[in-house]
Amino acid sequence: MQKITFQGAPGAYSHIACKELFPGADYIASDTFEQAMELVDNGEADFAVIPVENSNAGRVSDVHFVAENGFDDCRRAFSARGAPTAGAAGGKTGGD
Repeated sequence: MQKITFQGAPGAYSHIACKELFPGADYIASDTFEQAMELVDNGEADFAVIPVENSNAGRVSDVHFVAENGFDDCRRAFSARGAPTAGAAGGKTGGD
């Protein structure tokens, strides 16, 4: 079973997006974007779902930290139904 991490609590918009993108996966809540990416880098999660925009609040500025520190493998951009976010799901690059 795939393991998918997201920043936030269960029921958050990012969690909803995870369920749309990866139905039936094992979802892992992370406190920060950095923690979510560390789970992917360490092999504890297969993918991270990271929001890049929130239609209520605008751009998600913390995501730039993730982009500057190795999150360079965007696999899919999406807009979650019923959620005011757009995001990207990415995994670890390289020989994995």
